Amino acid sequence: MAPQSLPQPVTLKDWTSRVVEKLDKLEASKKKLKTAAKDTIASIVGLGTELNRMKSSVSHGEWGRFFDQPAFEDYDIDQSKAIRLMKIAKHPTLIDKSKWHQLPPSYQALYQLSRLDQDEVQELLEKKLIRSDTSKNEITTLVQNLKTLSGEVKEVKALPSPTPTSKKETERAAPRDEEYEAPPKRLNGKPHPPSLVGILGEYFDMDIPEDLDDEDQEAFEASCRNAFQKFIRSSHA
Repeated sequence: MAPQSLPQPVTLKDWTSRVVEKLDKLEASKKKLKTAAKDTIASIVGLGTELNRMKSSVSHGEWGRFFDQPAFEDYDIDQSKAIRLMKIAKHPTLIDKSKWHQLPPSYQALYQLSRLDQDEVQELLEKKLIRSDTSKNEITTLVQNLKTLSGEVKEVKALPSPTPTSKKETERAAPRDEEYEAPPKRLNGKPHPPSLVGILGEYFDMDIPEDLDDEDQEAFEASCRNAFQKFIRSSHA
């Protein structure tokens, strides 16, 4: 039996009613999507808040082994991701419910924004450079550009070196022929040979940020540790 077709509108008023009905359905769908996006951000912030509470109440060893438990096998979560979620939940602008309708419902995008100061994120929102549909890659590029610009401004504002007044100070300030050797990179306050960091990043195809803060350093170490453990497990499989 062929499906019955709906009666076609015959007057302008009928057409108006049909179009308004479809528009109402479209608006209802948009509201559901916005609500779902806010709920996603609320879940991200809620999880990060709970992880912050948990970490402060357990020992360092318990925290290090926490996500190795069988209970987390079916979830996309490890220590590196947990640290990023925790950083999101500490950012004053990102936890402000009144801003959630402007933010993308992605933990990767929110983590990139958490690397900026509160005022910087607020300015981006006010200028509508960040919207709910802004992709993670767009935000990553935006954050990197802002940090580069911030570094240039700090360099311009830096005070000039004092002019040497004595012969000894003049000799000390004079450029030397030997090539300057940069100090080794540090992770969590501990020196790491640059070659080791470079090898890990290249071997496991990981980007190594230039401006790691304490939590970023911990997340990077966790990523290295997780990648190395996966490599060991696969080599023994």
